[in-house]
Amino acid sequence: RNVVDYHAQIEQAAFEPNNVVPGTGLSPDKMLLARGFSYSDANRARLGVNYKQIPVNEPHTEVRAYSKDGAMRIRNATDPVYAP
Repeated sequence: RNVVDYHAQIEQAAFEPNNVVPGTGLSPDKMLLARGFSYSDANRARLGVNYKQIPVNEPHTEVRAYSKDGAMRIRNATDPVYAP
C-alpha cells in the first residue's frame, strides 16, 4: 500500500518489541529485553504520552471499553461517537 500522508502514516509510527501476540514472549536476549523498555520511552518522548491513540498506532480492531472520550483524544470533533 502506498503512503497517502507521509507525516501521519510514517513519521508518527511507533514500533515496540513488546507488542507481541498474547501468549508469546520475547527471547532471553538481553539487548532485546532492554529495547523493550527504551522503545516505549523514546516513543513517549517523541510523540507524547498518548502515542498509542494516534491513528497509525491504534489496533485494527476497536477496544471494547465503557469509557467514552477523555483528555487529549486524537479523534476529530467530526468523527461519530460510538459507545456501547
